[in-house]
Amino acid sequence: MHQVATVRARYSDLVKLLGEPDFVREGSYSNPTDKDLEHCFDSKVSVMWAGDYEDKEEVKEKYKRWGFSICDWKQETTPKGLHMWTLRGEDEQAMYKFERMTGLKDHTFPFFWEREDVKEIQGVSPQPPQPIEEVEE
Repeated sequence: MHQVATVRARYSDLVKLLGEPDFVREGSYSNPTDKDLEHCFDSKVSVMWAGDYEDKEEVKEKYKRWGFSICDWKQETTPKGLHMWTLRGEDEQAMYKFERMTGLKDHTFPFFWEREDVKEIQGVSPQPPQPIEEVEE
């Protein structure tokens, strides 16, 4: 699994579209707990949906079903306002699956990728695009 795109969204948008995150760091980036270090890339991620490395079988199954995971990267605390989230997967199809499932589009689509047919994600219907409004924080 590697980064395939970045997506601009709020934490609350991701929770609304994907549900609560599967991993939430207890400590901070500079001061992770032992549990954080045990589960998440030396605690470089504060929240993640559908990670394929998590020790919970249901999280691994979600990653297989979705074909992507999404997280922040190297943030001291979880970003709540507009943020560029890291989208990860095996290949560029992860980005298409994310877009189809959430209606959110990526912001770093490599110019050399060509779209192929994207299989529907079992049990998940595509969501209509959700506008993201600029809000000062």
